[in-house]
Amino acid sequence: MPTRFLMLPPQTAQTREWGERLRREIPELDVVVAEDAAQAEAAIGEAEAAFGTIPPALLRQARRLKWLQAPQAAPPAGYYYPELIAHPLAITNFREI
Repeated sequence: MPTRFLMLPPQTAQTREWGERLRREIPELDVVVAEDAAQAEAAIGEAEAAFGTIPPALLRQARRLKWLQAPQAAPPAGYYYPELIAHPLAITNFREI
């Protein structure tokens, strides 16, 4: 099974383009660009990596998640909540990219 990378909703034209670029550049990567919560829920169980903001209910279903890329250089207040902090995944941001 290929590594799944989940782009969490909401999407923008830019995030959709990033998803397409990832598909083109890394064809062995299973890129899921979730347009809504239902699509994210269907994909999160097998995702090893994700981009965006993950709500607590979705995090509880993330059986394989190892990496979360925050969508900002400085995630807003509330981005880090107790369950996310306690989760063993690595979280990165865009700071000093």
